Amino acid sequence: MRRLEQPINLQGIAGGLIIEYVGVAQWETLDKNGDIVQFEEQVLIHKDLLNRLLSPQAFLSRDRHGTPTGTTQSHCRIFHNQAESHKDGRHLLTMDFDSSFLPCLTLFKKSTAVHTLKGLNAVVHSSNSNLSEVKKLWLKWHYKLGHIGFQHILTLALGGFLDRASLSLHDCTIALRPTCAACQYGKQVHTPDHTTITKKNPDVVGSLKAGHLVPGDKVFCDQLESRVRGQLLHTDGREPDKDRFCGSTVFCDSASGLIWVEHQVTLNATDTINAKDSFERMAMSQCLWETLVEGKSSDVLQVLV
Repeated sequence: MRRLEQPINLQGIAGGLIIEYVGVAQWETLDKNGDIVQFEEQVLIHKDLLNRLLSPQAFLSRDRHGTPTGTTQSHCRIFHNQAESHKDGRHLLTMDFDSSFLPCLTLFKKSTAVHTLKGLNAVVHSSNSNLSEVKKLWLKWHYKLGHIGFQHILTLALGGFLDRASLSLHDCTIALRPTCAACQYGKQVHTPDHTTITKKNPDVVGSLKAGHLVPGDKVFCDQLESRVRGQLLHTDGREPDKDRFCGSTVFCDSASGLIWVEHQVTLNATDTINAKDSFERMAMSQCLWETLVEGKSSDVLQVLV
């Protein structure tokens, strides 16, 4: 990595960022046949860019040694649900779209793709002697079908809806099913210690709502914070990370139980007051609509005044 003598003002999807550093990145990925493809590219580096943006034009215009090819056999095709990369006349990659409708490619650091994939496949790998071959096959279909129930897999296997090898599951029973670590982790709950007992006082239950019978008499509000920032509702995820939602202000009406959430880029006083104003405008429009439905035109004039 080296610092540029003259910074570059990057336009387009990056949103006008100032690039001060460049470097050479060495990556690996899998082609459509599952083989390792290695390549290196000169890249622009910026700390606020969390994703790697790879230009298809630049990638396809050079060979793996960085030499310009000057051939039209390398091209990229865009379809409604995926993108295909063809290099030197060979279909190299098939890429799905992410949430921002851009082709997304899984990259590994140099010489790490094989070790990473073996680590992810360690449970059902042939070297694992803790599981029988039948249980490994059972677990593979459990992973492939989105962690559905093991009994459902048996039903599909015995019905001939899976491959021929899955017919070997006919001797299995649900009591002999393997254990999925991800499913076990997802089912974890907090175990009570049985040393602390909390009882509600019936005399004060609902005291915060007491006497508030009309919507708007009292509104509770609180704020929540998310460490993972969320994209704005109108940018398709193209905004910088600092301009994304970091939390929300939640409003709850005591009488009606209405819950209204206003997302915020920051939790400072300005954005919080703007969230409160937005909630009040929503409540005012709802009040006017209900008054118009009931036909109370005089009340509408009074509210508008």
